[in-house]
Formats: sequence, structure tokens, C-alpha cells
Amino acid sequence: MEAVLAIQTGKPTVLQIPFSIFRQEWIEEVLPMAARYRVGIVAREPLANGFLTGKYGPDAAFASGDIRHHWPREMVEGQVRAAKSLRSLLVRPDRTLAQAALKFVLAFPEVSVTIPGAKTPAQVEENAGASDAPDLTPAEIAAVREMHAKDFAGGG
Repeated sequence: MEAVLAIQTGKPTVLQIPFSIFRQEWIEEVLPMAARYRVGIVAREPLANGFLTGKYGPDAAFASGDIRHHWPREMVEGQVRAAKSLRSLLVRPDRTLAQAALKFVLAFPEVSVTIPGAKTPAQVEENAGASDAPDLTPAEIAAVREMHAKDFAGGG
């Protein structure tokens, strides 16, 4: 894994990785190594290209030029199914799915900051609202980790 090699040989101050509920491969090796070598982690794509906002359905289509435009239909449908499963687990009156997704990556102390995308002022406000939303409980984090291990690998 490039992140491990970078930490071992380059001794960076910070690494940016695509870390989200759908991309958890960093947790077991990279995050502990980052902590050991005092390397900050910037989590990019915490909303999984928008799928962890819950706004896309299985028939979602993306414009030419959008990275998701070339994704196989099965991948899009898998991401949508996974987000739907997560909604029932993580959404509460005081926390949206997007906020829960941000809280997930920020639950790991090795993560210094996350970079959620936003295209509208409402999305910016929702993302910023994650600061006031309840943290995920240890049980919720464990359930998300288990769901990932069973269902989400390979796109949902």
C-alpha cells in the first residue's frame, strides 16, 4: 500500500487518503502507523462521492465529465443499497446520513481533518452541522465496520 510505503520511507507530515464508510482499508494498518510516526491524516471523499448523503437512487445518472459517469451500473446500485442500509442505522432526528459519515471518519483520532465536497449552500450548512451532531457511539462504529466487512467491500 502506497500510504504505508510513504510513511516508512518519506516520513511525511500529512497524508491525504480516500477514507469513508465505504473505504475503510486504512484502519488496520495505515492509521496505527500514522499515529506511531506522528503523521496527520486528511480524509478525502468522506461522503463517498455523494452516495453517503443518501440523495441518489439506483437509477442515478451522471453527466459526462463527472467521475461517476463511467462507473458500472452495478457499482452505483451497490453504493445506493449500502447507503440505504446505513440510513436506518445512523440517521437520527439530530444527525443526517452525511453528518454520520463525517462523524465516522472523524471518530478516528489519527484523522486531523476531512474534506467533504459541497455544491450548494445547503450542503455546506449540513456538513458544518456535523460539528454539532452527536458522535457515533462505539456500537454504531462497530456496526458500520461489520457492515463494511460483510456487504460494502467492492462497492456495496
